[in-house]
Amino acid sequence: MKNMISPQKTLLIFVLCLTVIIVIIKFNDTKNYSLVFSGNSPSWDATYTEHIFLHSVNNTSNNLNGNLIIEYKKPKKITTPINYVFKSDSGDMSLSGVNIISSDGHTVLGSTGSGGGSLPNVHSTYTIKIKWENKEETIHLAAKQ
Repeated sequence: MKNMISPQKTLLIFVLCLTVIIVIIKFNDTKNYSLVFSGNSPSWDATYTEHIFLHSVNNTSNNLNGNLIIEYKKPKKITTPINYVFKSDSGDMSLSGVNIISSDGHTVLGSTGSGGGSLPNVHSTYTIKIKWENKEETIHLAAKQ
């Protein structure tokens, strides 16, 4: 007598293996997207891009990573360092420092990153206060639509 597996057992093994593969794929599935927030003042344009890596199984954040870029709009070059304070209006994120504007008028002021936390959305807002050469301006950033 041959040692054969019945067609029902073969089908059951196939369905179980397929189910395990689907579950593994689903648990490893992440959705990546970015939100862009922008604003301006008389002298500055600002853009903050938040890169979000979202785990799709339970919609928790695996990683947040953002870049803040400003551009000086005036033709006169800034030769002294600028001071800035960047924060979310919800109060859960803040970044400050001193930086130098490049010769083309741009600078990346900073990067944010975390392993989790509250997810920004299109209703999130941010504020950056810039001080330079005895001047000060505030920029309110909102999501680009």
